Amino acid sequence: MKVKQAVLRSNQCSRQRLVLVLVLACAVVFVLPLTVAHAASVVLWDTGAPLTRTGVPASRTGWKALPTELFAFEAEPAKVASDPGYSGREYAFKSDVVVENQSLVAVSSVARGSVGIYAKGGRLIAEAVPIAPSAIRCVAIVRNAGDEVVLKVSYSGAGESAVFSFGRSDIVEMKPTCKLKGLRLLSPMQYGVLPAFIGDDLIYDPAAFPEVKSLAVPSENLFLGLQPGGDRVLVVTWPKGRQQVQLGLSGAADKRRIESLDIQGDGQSFFLASLAAPGIWHREQL
Repeated sequence: MKVKQAVLRSNQCSRQRLVLVLVLACAVVFVLPLTVAHAASVVLWDTGAPLTRTGVPASRTGWKALPTELFAFEAEPAKVASDPGYSGREYAFKSDVVVENQSLVAVSSVARGSVGIYAKGGRLIAEAVPIAPSAIRCVAIVRNAGDEVVLKVSYSGAGESAVFSFGRSDIVEMKPTCKLKGLRLLSPMQYGVLPAFIGDDLIYDPAAFPEVKSLAVPSENLFLGLQPGGDRVLVVTWPKGRQQVQLGLSGAADKRRIESLDIQGDGQSFFLASLAAPGIWHREQL
């Protein structure tokens, strides 16, 4: 483990001087898209009825786990499987969609218009929504295999969609496609950090911007959101390109928070994960 120190300078990001000590496995953070975990299968569920509550559903009554081969829904699966002319079938979800692996549960909710990413214990990591409000129109299966589920979420805006990819690890790939310019990640953060390989990190304290609702930040390929409690860090990475990144700020005085991260992806994917450990970051007065 490495300890990385960054000082908030009063003329840059904060009214007061303080030190944030961030304890991270740097090798994990900087090669996030390449991390692979050995885990159980990825399961795709059709909930059968709309989910009425936020979070990870406690009951799975009426849910259906979809097979990796959709010919299982045909009247004669064995016959269809041996037919070289069979071109497959599309599956129409009856209601909301859930993807699950050993680390995460992702919930695509029509009622909320979002794809919520949750830790297996139920804690919200982030909700993904279009930057311009738009309802979910439908969800289609791009790939459903034992090691990966890829979904295309289409929104009510003409030609707007995003592709979400889930593997066996705790990393989620998101890619705005067609006319959708970007996605907004809703997740409460106490500080935002842009790590630097050389020189000082940039640390954004929302209390330093009391009148600002949105804040453009450099698109340096890696963003860390330090979440309340000191035990969680939201990690977002993206490849080199012309991405535009903005922070959404809210709250008054000492309750100021970063509430969202907007990424216009320049036609490329970005990757999200959550690091969790007791005391993974903390704040010290100088």
